[in-house]
Amino acid sequence: MPTQLPEQLIIGAITEREDASDAVVLHSRHHGKTLATLPEGSKIGTSSLRRVAQLKKKFPQYTFQSIRGNLQTRLQKLDDYETHKYDAIILATAGLVRMGLSERITEKLPNSICLPAVGQGALAVECRDNDEYIMNIIQKVSHHETTLSCTAERAFMKVMEGGCQVPIGVHTDLYTENGEIVKMKLRGVVLNLDGTLCVEDEMESENCTLEGAAALGSQLAKRMRENGATDILKSIYSAKPE
Repeated sequence: MPTQLPEQLIIGAITEREDASDAVVLHSRHHGKTLATLPEGSKIGTSSLRRVAQLKKKFPQYTFQSIRGNLQTRLQKLDDYETHKYDAIILATAGLVRMGLSERITEKLPNSICLPAVGQGALAVECRDNDEYIMNIIQKVSHHETTLSCTAERAFMKVMEGGCQVPIGVHTDLYTENGEIVKMKLRGVVLNLDGTLCVEDEMESENCTLEGAAALGSQLAKRMRENGATDILKSIYSAKPE
């Protein structure tokens, strides 16, 4: 969902977040292995520049290749090794869980290996900004903690001026005491396309309101831009064909 919505439209609700991590699904020929223990030169399939850049940085010994299609199509391509030669594919954990395919997950990647996309695992409901009837209905499925997290992450992305064609990862951690959210920690990363340049940072805030979440995202993005992220983004955009 774009950070800048069309006029007269708003996000009316965000449902409870599923697991935000990325998942590794290995071909059966690698049973018992993990992403880190695959043979050198293994071919990893993913259509995400964000995943490719972060994983190239951590696993330069592998080959990364785009893989297209819906979830079932990608799994079929992985299983048909003779035709496609994928040793593993990387997918969103949330998609596999929601499709009842959790058993295909070999491992979930921690944020130290691969930060997820903005709002990954969350579902937003968009509606007209003047439709109070609909907004009252969809508020029943809104989840406060997820809304806080996504507000921070979307504010981060807005200041970064990034999108799906830029390797940007971000994730929010919420800390509670006696059932109350008392602190938010936002961690972000911006990389060039091959993962050789990277700016990574994190920031905390005890202002656990929606306004505080938005401010946290904006402030982290501004600091990262001042510390080199802007140069990385310029290099990516300048390399794109007109």
